Amino acid sequence: MPAVPVQKVSNGMKLVFNDDVWTIVEFAHRKPGKGGAFVRIKMKSLTTGRVHEANFQASERVEEAEVSYQRMSYLYQDGEDYVFMNTNTYEQIPIGRELLGQKSLFLAENSEVSVVFWDDRIVAVELPAKVELRVVQTDMVDKGNT
Repeated sequence: MPAVPVQKVSNGMKLVFNDDVWTIVEFAHRKPGKGGAFVRIKMKSLTTGRVHEANFQASERVEEAEVSYQRMSYLYQDGEDYVFMNTNTYEQIPIGRELLGQKSLFLAENSEVSVVFWDDRIVAVELPAKVELRVVQTDMVDKGNT
């Protein structure tokens, strides 16, 4: 994977940092009055969703991650796994509940998602920006307790 100078990073760029893949949310080049220049990077993990800030010296290089996105369609739930189908090859891939987390609550059958691959393994599932769901049951509420 290519290493790039830290001055060349940009928002949305994917990096390998601490054996994980991160996307850059925000960066700032700083030159304090005393000491050397540095770049402060705020990044979000694609695998855990955790946000981390790190400082890099201006002379450092960072490793750019090679990630790929595949459009897939959600088919059905099979026990603890959710089955997705590649819309190009019709290959079906099960993805575990632990990888999806809370996103599984917003999956509807036949919805299109983007599955993110890094080093030939699935690291994330990106849902569409908007989903249309229907409320089927709610609990009774008391007046004024909304």
